[in-house]
Order: sequence, then structure tokens, then C-alpha cells
Amino acid sequence: MFAKNPVTFVKGSAIKTTKDGGTKVTANLAGGSTTSSMNYSAYTASQYNYMMSGLLPATPDLPDTSALALFYRDIYLHDNTAGSSVDIMSVFPFSDWELRGLDEKDLKPFSSAVDRLNLRELLPQLSTAYLTDGFYAGSLVFDAKARNFMDILTHDALQCNVTPSPFNNIDPSVRVTVSASTLQFLDSTSEYAKQYLQTMPQGFVSLLREGAFVLDPVTTMFVARRGLTDRAYQSYLHRILPMYLIEKTMYRGTLTEATRRQRAMSHITAGDDIWTPTSEELREIVQQFQDAERDPLGGWISTRNAVQVSDLRPGGDFWKWTDMADVMVAYKLRALGISEALLSGDASYASAESAYSTFLETTASFRTHLTNIVFYKKIFPLIAVANHKFKDPKRAEKTDSIVDFLFNTANRENLMQPVLHWHKDLTGKSEDSLMDMLEKLSEHNVPIPMKMWIAAAGVDKDTLIRDAKEDPELKKLLLGKGTNDEDELGDIEDQPTSASVHSQFMPKRRSILGRDFSTELFTIGKTGQKKSVYRADAKMKDVNHRISKIAAAVDKDRNYRDTLRKRNAARGQSIMKGVI
Repeated sequence: MFAKNPVTFVKGSAIKTTKDGGTKVTANLAGGSTTSSMNYSAYTASQYNYMMSGLLPATPDLPDTSALALFYRDIYLHDNTAGSSVDIMSVFPFSDWELRGLDEKDLKPFSSAVDRLNLRELLPQLSTAYLTDGFYAGSLVFDAKARNFMDILTHDALQCNVTPSPFNNIDPSVRVTVSASTLQFLDSTSEYAKQYLQTMPQGFVSLLREGAFVLDPVTTMFVARRGLTDRAYQSYLHRILPMYLIEKTMYRGTLTEATRRQRAMSHITAGDDIWTPTSEELREIVQQFQDAERDPLGGWISTRNAVQVSDLRPGGDFWKWTDMADVMVAYKLRALGISEALLSGDASYASAESAYSTFLETTASFRTHLTNIVFYKKIFPLIAVANHKFKDPKRAEKTDSIVDFLFNTANRENLMQPVLHWHKDLTGKSEDSLMDMLEKLSEHNVPIPMKMWIAAAGVDKDTLIRDAKEDPELKKLLLGKGTNDEDELGDIEDQPTSASVHSQFMPKRRSILGRDFSTELFTIGKTGQKKSVYRADAKMKDVNHRISKIAAAVDKDRNYRDTLRKRNAARGQSIMKGVI
């Protein structure tokens, strides 16, 4: 973009450049002899001043941003807008999940690895490091006997030296200096720590005791937030640095002014033509005012008639951090890419819906990115290769290097990997509108491919096929009896409906000879004896009519409900035992 060497001399049509950073530019406008030439000299800056030049090591010509790591963490810990935004992005996308797409036998090693690594708690922490530091680096501890993972050793970003890789499929080279806390755990006298270290591979423990080593790209989980192509990672908080510097300066100044002075200064004028106070008298007057200020019950001061007091520079009369705190929030949200309408609510319904949909789409993209890197490109391929889970074992015999499966998409397709299904749905209005549009097209006899319907619904095709194969067994469990193959795989008319499944769990009806017809309509007399009712059928209709009227009145009139409740209470019963 800019010249490597500054222009220092122009003569005729020749341009001279040097490497010593000279700043004088001279041009011969006549281009002829020296006697008739007219020279023009000017001085210009030899280096380009970037936005952060002289303020922070954050200029574009410095791709290594490791020196800013402490600034990013200071922003996350103390900036209420940026820190809260990182927490929202790190907690909101994730939820419970389930693994699908494989049989229960093939799914067992993957479920076991996910549970042992405790990824449900690790993902929010991984996301926080990903957004704040710009990357997350961790070493997977593999148990060769169980053919599964034991744990993840998280490396502090401040202890990592990352060298970018020119290839897209190859992770950067990461050299780690073992932190003091890790060395302290290795030398711990705790019995729990000793037993835990004994279960880990001793080669890995010996590597940690060396103090510094280069991470193995196969067992390293490196999740970086990529931005520009000249650097290996870029923090989510990088754009907030200008606002951070301004706010930090204003905050420190506010604390200094508030600590130094919280009230206005008092200016005392004493003396006139008759009386000229001495230095001792002036000090006594000032002492009186100071003592009066310290008196908790109020002070009394007596002076001569030539003493006047006035206040200068009130306590809040300076540029405070609170004056611009609200203004800086809008700039921070724009730098973080968060809509102000979504958080403030000062917007119309349409703009709020648009902001919410944009937020959901951004969050869903962020979750998909982390899911793809953590699960589909690192953990699941390693588990599949370690447990020999191949779709076509013959193709797997052609290569015995795990690197071929990690960095080759064609080889990863031969691995049996589950599909991670998140319980939290992050779909916006665009997906709903797409489904509505497809339904309207289908009503006009427009042929819609099945793949498009499945994609619009957000359902995995392989999962549907696997669940369809398991559907007959599920029907047997629901119906409580076995069926033949023709019934299981028959037409849609033979499929069980909700009524047929419900009837299987309902008690069977008795025959007409097994029924009990002893129940009849009766009234209770004053003596408590039952009395049969004449013409019970007609009377039952009348009773049903009265019940419906009472139910309608109870439903509509609250006062009537209270009247019934009081009447029942007077009779000594909470509910009416009879209708007649």
C-alpha cells in the first residue's frame, strides 16, 4: 500500500529514494540549466501515521498482536459493554445437545468422549477465550487403552507463541511455555493430583515438565478467530481499543479530581481603606472558615466588615467520565457489531424484528463455526480413526496416517461420525418465511424437491433415514404387541393413528352381560333414605338441563360462584354432594 522507502529527492524526471528516512523533497521545475532553474523544496513526514501510532503497538504493519493481550483482558474484565457482549456471545448460543446419525453401538465411543471431556462446560470458556484473546489452544489427552480421550489441557494465551501457517488446512505452529500453575499441579503433594497424573500418559507428563514445547497439530485443539490474512488470529475486542483509551483516560481523571477536590474553592477578600490585614490576620480568617467546615453541628464565624467570601470552580466543574459514558456505549456497540435497537428497544417493531433476526443469524453462524472446528474437524475424526469407524474399510486400508483424515475432506467423508443436534433453535424469520413460500408454491402445483423441504425445515437427511429404519421397532413398543413385516412396512393407511394408539392403552369394554345396571336416579329424603324417582329418563334430562344452566352461570358470574361457595359452607360441605 505504501512505498517501502520514502521519496527524498526529485530532479527532472528522476526520483531518488533512500532508506535513511530523509524528509526533504526538491523539484527542478525548469528542467534545464542551473542558472534559469527554479527549485521548490518541501518537508514531509517520512513515516505514515496510523490511528494508533505512538499510542499502542496496534498498527497494521504489526501483525503480531500478542502484546495487546493484556489490553483485551482488561477490556473484558472492566468494560461493562464489551465484557457483557462477550458473555452473551459465549453463553447464549449453547444448550444441551444429542448425537444422532449412528446406531447405538457405533455412537457409544463418541458419547463417552464428549462426556469425559465435559464439553458442555468447556464451550462457553472456549468461546470467551476465542473472542477475548482471539484464539483457544488446548491439548487433547488420549487414553490408548480405552481408545478414547481423558481430558483437555487448556493453555493460557499469554503462554503461547503462534506462528501463522500459509495453508488453509494446516493449523499454525504453537509453541507453549508451561504456566506456573501447571508446574505447581505437577509437583503437588495432593494424593488426588498424584493419582490423576498416574492415569495420564507418562510421555505427555514428561513433556510438560520440560517447560516449553511445540504442540502436536494432531492432538491440539486450536480454534482461532481469523480476520486479515497476515495474522493467525484477531481479537473480537480489537476495534474497541480507541474507545477504551479515551474512556480509560477520562476515568482516571475523574477519580483524581474526585479524590482531590469535591467542593468549590473559597476566595476570601479582606481589607479596605481603613484596615489592611496582615499575613497573620489573613491566616486566622482562613483558619476560622476551615474550622467551621469541619464542625459537624455547624460553625460560627465573626469577622470585620471588610471580609467577603466567594466560591471559585465548583466541585463538579471539570470534564468527567460520566459526561461521555452514555455516548461511548453507542460507539462500542457499533465496534462490536451489536444492534443498538435490540438492546435499547427504542425502535419500531419492524426494526426490532430485523435486529433480532440478524442477531440470531450471527449467533447461529458463530455456533456452527465452533461446532465444525471442535467436533467435526477434530474430536469426531480422532475418535472414529482410533475406534476403526469407517464407512468403507477397504478405502481406509489405503492410508494409515491420521493426518490424512484430519486435513483431507474426502477422507473424512469415509469416517462414521455422528451429527450434533442442538436443542436450542437459533432460526430467525427467514427460515419461517422460506417454509411458507414453499408451501404456497406447492399449493400451485409447483414441484418442490424433497431436499429443499428438508433444508427449509432444518432437519438432517441422514438422521431421517436412520429414524425411519428404527420406526417399526418403536411402533412395536407403542402398540404393545408384535406385527408382521407387511403391517410394519405397509401403506400409509396401515400406519397407526393417534386414536388407534390411544385405544391400545384404554381399558377394553365389557360385554353387555357383564355390565352393571344397578345405578339409578334417586333423591335423598329428610331421613337420609334414598327415594327412587318416577320417570327417571325425563327427570335425567331435566337434571342435565339444570346442570348446564348452573355451569354457565358459574362460568360467567363471579358473584354467583361466591354465593354457591358461601351456601355450601353454610351447609357444612365444600362441594355439593347432590344435584337435586
